[in-house]
Amino acid sequence: MFGLIDPTACAVKDPVTNETMTLKQAMEQGLVDPMKGQFTQAGRDAMTLEQAIAMGWILGWMAREVASEGQTEAIPLSALPILANPVPLSLAAAIEQGLVDEAAGLITNPRSGVKMPLLQAVAQGIIDSKTPSVIDPVTQEAVPLGDALSRGLIDQKELTFYDSKANVSVPLSAAKGMLIDIPERERALSLGELTRRGLVDADTGFITDPNTGEKMTLVEAVSKGVVDASKPDIEDPVTKEKLALFEAIQKGLVDPKKAAVLPIQPMTLGELVNLGLVKDGMVTDPNSGLQLPLSAAVERGLIDDNVPTILHPTTKQPLTVSQALEAGVLNPDTCKVTDPETRKEVSLHEALGIPARKPLTLGELLDRGLVEMRQALLWTL
Repeated sequence: MFGLIDPTACAVKDPVTNETMTLKQAMEQGLVDPMKGQFTQAGRDAMTLEQAIAMGWILGWMAREVASEGQTEAIPLSALPILANPVPLSLAAAIEQGLVDEAAGLITNPRSGVKMPLLQAVAQGIIDSKTPSVIDPVTQEAVPLGDALSRGLIDQKELTFYDSKANVSVPLSAAKGMLIDIPERERALSLGELTRRGLVDADTGFITDPNTGEKMTLVEAVSKGVVDASKPDIEDPVTKEKLALFEAIQKGLVDPKKAAVLPIQPMTLGELVNLGLVKDGMVTDPNSGLQLPLSAAVERGLIDDNVPTILHPTTKQPLTVSQALEAGVLNPDTCKVTDPETRKEVSLHEALGIPARKPLTLGELLDRGLVEMRQALLWTL
C-alpha cells in the first residue's frame, strides 16, 4: 500500500509548530510512521493515519495507482482502501480469510497487506477484542479476545490457543470450535445516516455505535468501522457535489470535533478584514481555518455578496465584491482596491475606512474565541 503513495505529493502539518511539510519530510522527522500506520504528536499518544487525516494534520494526499498496462493515475487519498475501514474481524474470520501467519506470529492488514503483531492489529481496528469470540474450555462461555488474552487462553506472540482443561497448546487454526465468528453486525453508516438516526450527540459530538451502544468521537468511529468515511453523502454548497467525509473535512464543511456539517455564515468583506481574515489575496474561513481565494470565498458563501462595500474609486458607486472584481477595481491576487484610471492601489483597510489593527488584550482574545483555555492555544489572526 505505502508503495503506491507519492510521498512528495502529500501535505502534513506539525501540530506543535503548525509547519506544513511533505509526507517524505514528515517521515524523516518522525511525525509519520508508515510501518505502524501512525501519526505522532509531541507529548500525546500516537493516532492512526485515518484519525490524523480527519483532524486535518494530513492534507490533500494524492496517490498513484499502477494500472494493468503499466501506467499510473492520480487518485485522492480519501478513495484509498486504507481509509475504507471494515468492521473488525474475529480471529476465526481472520483465519478463514488467510490473514493469520502462524509461522511468523503475525496478522496481515487486509487493507494494506502489512503484517503486524496481534496487539497492533487490535489497536488498528483490524481484529475485534471486545465481542465474545473465544470459548473458555473450563467455563464453556464465549469471552472477548481481550479477556482470552488476560486469561492466558491466547498466546499473542506464538498465536496459539491454550486448552487449560486439557493442558495443551495448539495452533489457532487447529483450535476447532474454540474460536467462533462474531454475529453479523450492522454495516458501517455514513455520518449523514448516523445523524438522521439520532446517533450523533449535537452537544458533545459523540457518536453511538448502533451495534454496541458505545459512545466515541468521530475519528474513533471511523477507525473502528462505525462510520463509513468513503460514502459521498455530504453536499458541497457551491458545486452541489456529494463528498466523502474526509474530503468534506478538508474543505472545511465538516467539524470533526462536533461530527457536524458546519453552517456557512456569510460575513461582509469589512467584517472579515476587521478580524484579520483577509491577507495576501486569501480569505480564511473563521470556522474551519481553510484559506480560499477571494473569488472562491464569494462562491462558497463565506462573503456576503449582497452588501455593496467597496466604492468605485472613479464613479464612487458602491459595489459588491463580485462587481468590484468584475470591474477590475478589486485585485484578486493582492486584495487591494485599484483605481482603473491612475492604477494606484490602496489596501482594503484604507479603502473600507478600517483603522490599522492594534494588539488585542487577553480579554479581547478570549471574547473573540481566539484562545483555547483548556489547551493554552492561541489562534493567530
